[in-house]
Amino acid sequence: MIHHLFPGRAEHHIPPMIDFFKSITAELRVAPADQAFVFCGASPEQFERYAACLPPGSRAVSIGRSRLELFGYVRRIESGRRLR
Repeated sequence: MIHHLFPGRAEHHIPPMIDFFKSITAELRVAPADQAFVFCGASPEQFERYAACLPPGSRAVSIGRSRLELFGYVRRIESGRRLR
């Protein structure tokens, strides 16, 4: 599983980065279902807009902007617990 982490409020960077990852999906040799796009601190409107642009089958995750939430997300990855 690949986890792409984005600062959710960097609106001018996120769409080009999503397009970039969509363009290299074949080179990554990882199915979209095995990719999670994690947006830290995005508003609900931003999250919906970003999620609509993702490769079909990939996972969109929204977490708060605090370090605690980011570390909590990373700990869930490390422990193998199901991620939202």
